[in-house]
Amino acid sequence: MKDVLKELIMEFHHSQLPSLIERQIELPQLPSGIRKARVLIGMRRVGKSIYQVSVVVGNPKTREREVGALIEAAEALNVEVAYIITFDTQEVIEVSRQLTLYIIPYWQWALASY
Repeated sequence: MKDVLKELIMEFHHSQLPSLIERQIELPQLPSGIRKARVLIGMRRVGKSIYQVSVVVGNPKTREREVGALIEAAEALNVEVAYIITFDTQEVIEVSRQLTLYIIPYWQWALASY
């Protein structure tokens, strides 16, 4: 059994894993002057959703800025699900019938298939 595990580990270390592709898109139709959104595309990420990363969203100004910008981008891109990945905050915001915003801690995002 030990040899099988060792072989699997060695095989994993020598395999090529898919790499992330980072793209930047222009969004001229956003009303508040926000013209760029950072999009992260990687394995496990399917469907039409967008992500924003903010260490904390407890400060009212930070929360307003991060949530507002994500809602504007989601509406401009016609996205139904949006995520803010944080250090430790978890919350669900029903923005409208067409948009749900999930605020999730990093560990949950890293372990799940969002």
